[in-house]
Amino acid sequence: MLNIKDVIMNIINKFWACILVSVIFLSSCSSDDESSYDPIFSAKYIPLTDLTQLEKSTYFYAGIKIEGYKTSLLPPDGTSCVKDDILVPTFDNENNFERLEYIRTNKRCSEGFGSIILVKNKLIENGILRTNMYFNGNFYYDKNGVRQYYDSDENWEFRGNLEIGFQGDYLRIEDRMSHYSRPGSIEKVYLYFKAKR
Repeated sequence: MLNIKDVIMNIINKFWACILVSVIFLSSCSSDDESSYDPIFSAKYIPLTDLTQLEKSTYFYAGIKIEGYKTSLLPPDGTSCVKDDILVPTFDNENNFERLEYIRTNKRCSEGFGSIILVKNKLIENGILRTNMYFNGNFYYDKNGVRQYYDSDENWEFRGNLEIGFQGDYLRIEDRMSHYSRPGSIEKVYLYFKAKR
């Protein structure tokens, strides 16, 4: 015959076992949340306050941040055709900032552009660049790997404001240069570049 005390103790033990299993399950779920931590996008963002902060550097394409997703950086030994894309600030003889040029150099990018030029640049507030952006040389590569240029039916250009600044070890600029389309409600896409002098 079962003792009431034993029945109660059995119920209490099952209750605590259930609580323990629940705590373990919930803690494993919360550790999954930590894996969504984005160390690049979470780094301190410093808006550009003067265009001369870009200095005379060559900025190599490093990665992309799409709203709602973690920043995706190219691996150092990666083979992506955009790994040699560069962003180059140009200065005049008196060290006054003139323009930015985004240059695609890799032959493995089968279609695209030769460069995109950002002119008439002005910081209208910290981290907000008003610019005019133009394609320079749409191209493709023929079967022999020779770059062939073609005239586009549209003179592609963008006039407007872009966010620009430094985040971690990278120059971050709002993307209006890549071919990335923004599905659904995605609005913010950023390109990351790493300076090499």
